[in-house]
Amino acid sequence: MLDYLVWLAIAVLIALLLGVEVGGSLRAEVGAGASVLQNLVWFVAVAALEIALVSTRGASLGKMALDLQVVDAEGNIPTVKQAALRIAPLGLVILGAFGSWAILIVAFISLVLMFADANHHTLWDKLAKTVVVDRPL
Repeated sequence: MLDYLVWLAIAVLIALLLGVEVGGSLRAEVGAGASVLQNLVWFVAVAALEIALVSTRGASLGKMALDLQVVDAEGNIPTVKQAALRIAPLGLVILGAFGSWAILIVAFISLVLMFADANHHTLWDKLAKTVVVDRPL
């Protein structure tokens, strides 16, 4: 949930940069209510941040705040490819309304997997062959 707050802040920033027209209102939306350009810029910004953090520090900002870490099967920090695979499902946002529904379905599947899978893998963990663990001291 902490990562979603960061992503929301990025959406507001992008809306301020791209989504305000003279006489218009601020539309800090992502998905069906946002323009294709807003969704694309938002996804690129979020993906760049997540890929950079996960492939260099092993954690997103939310995971760092909770002392969690993303690791591969050998316990190493994920590669750039693995970090990209973890965030890839969020790219469905570019498809607008259909993408927004698809993301909700992916999130629901991941939530079910998190509790049903013995290792608590989400869909993006399975795609990237990663797992979230407590950060070592």
